[in-house]
Amino acid sequence: MPAHIHLTVEGGGVPRQWTEELRFADDPLVPASDLEAARKAGKFGDVRSVRQEGKTQHVELNIRAKRSADF
Repeated sequence: MPAHIHLTVEGGGVPRQWTEELRFADDPLVPASDLEAARKAGKFGDVRSVRQEGKTQHVELNIRAKRSADF
């Protein structure tokens, strides 16, 4: 199973909801088909590159919020 993070978002008129899980482009366990799907999704792809700055790793994730809550 690839390394991943589950996220929940809510607030400012956005009901509580799950997002796509965040996975990392440099993880060898992410299938090539998922990398390609994320590439096609553009800025909303769920497989993201990791940027290293000193001892800190950064990932940029764009989230498309839904109008309805998941729970």
